[in-house]
Parts: sequence; structure tokens; C-alpha cells
Amino acid sequence: MLKILNPPLDTILVNNLDTLWRSAFGKDFVTDVPRSLLTENAPLPHTVDVYTKVIEKRFVSGAVAIAGGSFPKLGGLGEVSTVPEFRGSGFATEICREVLHNFFDSSGKALYLGTTNPSAARIYSKLGWKYIPKTKLMVNVGKDDSYREFIEEYFLTVPPYKYRRGEMSARIPMIPLAIVHSDWDLLDTNIGLLSTLQEEQESCLGLYRRYDKIRIDGLGEFFTLADGDGRLIGISTAVKKEEGYCLLDGFTHPLHKYSFIELLKTALDWGEAEGLSSFKMEIADTDQEKAELAAGLGFKLTDERSVFEGRYISCNTHLFTLN
Repeated sequence: MLKILNPPLDTILVNNLDTLWRSAFGKDFVTDVPRSLLTENAPLPHTVDVYTKVIEKRFVSGAVAIAGGSFPKLGGLGEVSTVPEFRGSGFATEICREVLHNFFDSSGKALYLGTTNPSAARIYSKLGWKYIPKTKLMVNVGKDDSYREFIEEYFLTVPPYKYRRGEMSARIPMIPLAIVHSDWDLLDTNIGLLSTLQEEQESCLGLYRRYDKIRIDGLGEFFTLADGDGRLIGISTAVKKEEGYCLLDGFTHPLHKYSFIELLKTALDWGEAEGLSSFKMEIADTDQEKAELAAGLGFKLTDERSVFEGRYISCNTHLFTLN
């Protein structure tokens, strides 16, 4: 029996999901769908549909689809899983078909997922998902549409723009922004994000977790820049360091770099409100344009150098300060 569950889920159901995921992905699996989201009682800014295949009261296959948020036509699919003894049964394919039907029936336009599993990717491909170049992400825009055309039109935004504290509604709209082919190599030191032209992006629903961790750990905050329709076109971060300074960083879509200074200033204002007076940025040596924009806010180049270590590559950096 295929069931669709919605938050708030009780502890037993969440534990059953955790058992399914650990059986499917391994005991050390860390979900991109936090327990707090599944048990949330307050109204959510997006829909969260938990698809489960149940046999004899046991979850044997499942997936989580999140759609809506600040831009309702986007969605993300994650935790597509089947316990080992039922693999090859077609349960995951059945679930994904149902997810697609419901997503497009609700006027969705682009449904993302991330996978590094070639066998899973073959199943997704048969259902219409296609890999996005320079990533391990796939997207489904329906039978007759082109993702390239969709995303080019998507980022042709117009003012007014809103600079605000990062919210849960940014969970899905930050996905297309983070995988844009930016000519800035190092996008955000604070969450370890490089341009997809430098390092393949593997995370889909997990992107928001990386930003939210800054807040959960009590170390800092993140901020978003969006147009009037809720399309995210920039994200900045501010993280307090033990040495007493605040490390700022961020990026915008390449078409909206003129908004970067104001977006960075939003993070700077937060740091000042927290009582901090010393700020730093770590900028890749190759990101001259970003350095020039930071200088427009008063950051000055120092002699201090460092090396940013990504998952697969590293890049030389310079530190900039503002006091």
C-alpha cells in the first residue's frame, strides 16, 4: 500500500523512516530531511510529502518530496529508498511516478534530486530526469520543456528585491542558485561552497542544512536576496569566530552581481548588531571581481594568505579585513 504522510509525524513514524533510511543507505546515513521538519506542528512555508510503501506495517520503500516555499514552481526530491530485500520490486519507480504526477498536477515546473548512484540514475532517467552539467543533480521539467530555457527565464528577474534573514522558505529556491555556472570560483567559505565550474555539486535538499547549521550551532546567520516572486538570486553568510572577528561571504547569480555589496552589507549589519567590530573575508586569488566588490564596502587586502580545501580541489586565497 502506498501512503502519503504529512507533518507533523509522530515519533513512531519518524523512527520507522529512520529505520528505512539506515537499512537502505547504511547505519551512518545522515538525512537531508531533519527530524524537526517532519515533526513540525507550525504551518510550513512549503509542502512536505512523505511517500511510503508499507507491507505488513513496515516501511519498505519511500521518498520525501518538498515543493513550494518562496517560489512555488520548484521542488526537491530526496531519500528515495528501498530496503535491500525489496530492491528490484519497482516500489521506488512507483513512488517516483506518483511524485511526478502530483508535482506537475500542482503546477510545478522543475523537480530536482541529487544522486551519485548510477543504478538509481538510470531509473530516474527513464522517468524524465536529466543530469544538470557539472553536478550530480538531476532535474525533471516535464516532457515538452527544456531546463536550459526554463532556468534562463527564471533568473531574468526585475526589481524590487528583498534582502532578508534566511528563512525555511529558501530551502528549495537555493538549489538552482547554488548550481549556476558562476565565474567566481569560491562562492562561500562559511559553508564550503565552490562554483560548479570548479567542483561538482552533489547536494540537493542538503544545501539548506549547510546554511541552517550556521544558525543551529549559534555561530552566525545567513541572508537571502530575492525578487518579488520569491526567486533567490543571492545568499550571504556571517559567522563569528573564536578569535573575535566575523567571517563574511556570499555570492549572487552572475546577472545580479551589482546587488552583491548590499547583500554583503546585510550580513555586516548583523555582525555589528551582535557587537562585533572586526570583519574578514577569504577570497580566492582568481576571484578578482569579488575582491573589487568587497573593496567597495571598505574591505582591504592583507598579506595574510590561506588555502581553501574543497572536497576534491583546493584554491589559494587572500584575507581581506574591515575594522
